[in-house]
Amino acid sequence: MLRDERVTGITPTCRPEPARIVRNCICLSFLAVLLAASTTETTTAGEQAYIYRDAVFFKVVRPQRLSYVFKALPARDFGTAFGTYPRPSYLVQGKPANLCEDAENPADLDGAIALAERGGCSFLQKTLAAQRGGASAILIHDHELDNFSAFVDMVEDKTGRAEDVTIPVAFLLGTDGYHLADTLRSEAKIDLVIPLNVTSNPEFLSQHPPWSLY
Repeated sequence: MLRDERVTGITPTCRPEPARIVRNCICLSFLAVLLAASTTETTTAGEQAYIYRDAVFFKVVRPQRLSYVFKALPARDFGTAFGTYPRPSYLVQGKPANLCEDAENPADLDGAIALAERGGCSFLQKTLAAQRGGASAILIHDHELDNFSAFVDMVEDKTGRAEDVTIPVAFLLGTDGYHLADTLRSEAKIDLVIPLNVTSNPEFLSQHPPWSLY
């Protein structure tokens, strides 16, 4: 385990609020998710509505076979917030897969959420590599593919670079990361909506992946 990694467990009970429609959604699936998902809150208190016991939630809308609600754990002491209302975005595999060096595919990452695998370097190193490649955020998944319950509490690596991070970063379980990364071997991107407001409607929990326990 790298020196900036600690493990924690999260067992959220989620409830999202009704949403406003986000302009220029790329498909009707986005509209359906957004109508169920959020609000016009712009204050710090509003931002808290998208975090439950430290977790942030997102919905995959395409490809359909991965149309589930996923949860991720934001880094403890670096990175920015995922926002105060849900927005359409898309996930792209970082290259190299662990993003321990500058991205080989910055044209693909530009404006996208980068997916990277844990290991090889610090979480902060991966985040800065994604940021330099133009990514709008990064999701780092565990390299233990059978990890379906233990989240890693990501902390900065004490190299004095934490304040250089200007994008959100969060940790994904190994099983979730495996399915997302496997899909990106045949798909150029995964369309999603992030963050979901999980304070009002329990139906989001019923949309979790079948391999998840939460």
